[in-house]
Amino acid sequence: RGYDPATGYGGGESFLFPALSDEETRAALAGTYSANAPDPDEPNPLRAEATEVTWLLGLPFFVQVIEGPGDTVAEVVAGLPGSAAEGVRRLDARWRGTVPRKADTVIATVSGNPRRPSFLALAKAAACAARVVKKGGRIALLAEAAPVLGETADRLRGADDPGDAAREIVKAKPADGAAALLWTAAARRASLFVASGYPDDFAEELFATPVRKASEVQRLIDAGGDVIVIPDADKSVVTVERGAE
Repeated sequence: RGYDPATGYGGGESFLFPALSDEETRAALAGTYSANAPDPDEPNPLRAEATEVTWLLGLPFFVQVIEGPGDTVAEVVAGLPGSAAEGVRRLDARWRGTVPRKADTVIATVSGNPRRPSFLALAKAAACAARVVKKGGRIALLAEAAPVLGETADRLRGADDPGDAAREIVKAKPADGAAALLWTAAARRASLFVASGYPDDFAEELFATPVRKASEVQRLIDAGGDVIVIPDADKSVVTVERGAE
């Protein structure tokens, strides 16, 4: 179980549909992503369709892994389709949180084996931070990974700014467009500072300022204003409390 920009809550259902559907269906659904936090009380149309598909295929048995910090496993929930709701509940209990107000600086980390994360994981961490940072604030994404960008690499690196990149991706609808759209949304909201395995010039082409030393992160913190730290931000959903600014 994890958070997914297309279905809200990813899991066995989305691995069946649309992942295993025909090319025409996948192409039609490409681009149906959202950077918003999923609402457990608001049905996601794509996830509802995926759930229906699982019923049509038979009576599947789900084994849902709820991740812990780094590369650990917090718990496993298994059972027939009715267990999916419990998996979602436990995912939210482990990885969903709120803050009283938006911050000037958000520090988001991606931990674990640096060879494991995809660019989507980095983008989800940036998107998580973007939900709780003030417009024009600062996001520091701290990771060791340098995953391959895939089809969207040239579109991101060839664009003049995040807005141009987002428009190109929406138009082209690449298969891996979710990561790029989450990344550009974060870059449009705040200044991105990234510690990663990417070369400095590569990070700059991703609309980010490279970070190489802990002292550079400390300077961001010392710049003033509220600071929020989100460990394992790629697995998390953090939002501002209702009624807060």
